[in-house]
Amino acid sequence: MLNKLLLNRIIINIFTYIYILFIMGFVLYAQEKQSSYKCVKFIGYDDVFNKEYLYKPSLIRKNPISNEVIIMDSGNRCLYFFTEEGKYIRKIGGKGQGPREFLGLHYLDINNNGDIYTYDINNQRLTIFSKDGFYLSSFKYIGSEETHFTVSQEEILFNTNRAVFPRNYSGVVKIDACIFVYDKNGELIRDIGKPKDYGGMGSNNFYGVGIPFKDKEQNYYIFLYRVGIARKFNNLGKLIKESELETIETIRMIRKHKDYNISAWMFFDDVFFDGTYFYLLTDNGVYDNNTKTAYLYRIDKEFNIVNKEVLNSYVELGATPMVGRRPSFVILNSGNILMTIYTPPQVVKFIK
Repeated sequence: MLNKLLLNRIIINIFTYIYILFIMGFVLYAQEKQSSYKCVKFIGYDDVFNKEYLYKPSLIRKNPISNEVIIMDSGNRCLYFFTEEGKYIRKIGGKGQGPREFLGLHYLDINNNGDIYTYDINNQRLTIFSKDGFYLSSFKYIGSEETHFTVSQEEILFNTNRAVFPRNYSGVVKIDACIFVYDKNGELIRDIGKPKDYGGMGSNNFYGVGIPFKDKEQNYYIFLYRVGIARKFNNLGKLIKESELETIETIRMIRKHKDYNISAWMFFDDVFFDGTYFYLLTDNGVYDNNTKTAYLYRIDKEFNIVNKEVLNSYVELGATPMVGRRPSFVILNSGNILMTIYTPPQVVKFIK
């Protein structure tokens, strides 16, 4: 009799323990999906400034010297400058081939001195402006729709698939480097790393496409958004670390998706490096159109996740970020986050 009572008590304790674990798991899941940010409009699709509207806000960055927010509008072919509070300041650009004009504004970065670097895919030109918008210099660079670059310690780090799809395209040619390093005069200094064939569906011309970076220790990094992999090279170009970023939920889910194709899917939307940490933006809508939750990850230089923020309330503004160009983001001095939305064209603000 005593043994039977003891057995019953053990069974009850086991089920109680399982129930507690279930409740704890449910609470953690709910917290995972809940954003600690409030989403508000920063610049709406119907807001008028300088007698203009946003048309195709494709990229957003913050000048570290002036603290101005710079929005690259590929549709209006210009850069718009705003304060962190959303007050319009000025613009650079307009349609054309002149020194301050663009035909296919494609990418943007800012160096530590506040100088602004732009890449125009149709003019095939990288142009450098001062933080106040004055033209400084430019040089020819033959890129493609997959061209990305960043500026670090007076070096311009390009990643492009121009070796894959030259203008006179005649067959697929493999990319011969991961990162092309140029100086401000447009001279190629060296190249870093070799692309790797990761297998899977799609053409291998997408394996090397990504966003490059460099740290103060002279290490080079590239985040390959077509395959969801980060790579780290030393200053001699030797690969010293590679990560599949499996701890990032979206990357893990895409790899498991039945329709995954390397030439059509992107594992993350935007990456920014502050010299210490990488900040990676990814959107669940990339593999589930019914879920519009964005995640912002803070990652160290060994590709470990340090922090994760959930941004899921922008759908209340009617935003559909995965329609058209990928969203981009910037973190303000206040800790608030700005994110571009392509359709309808707007910039939203996440307030902590």
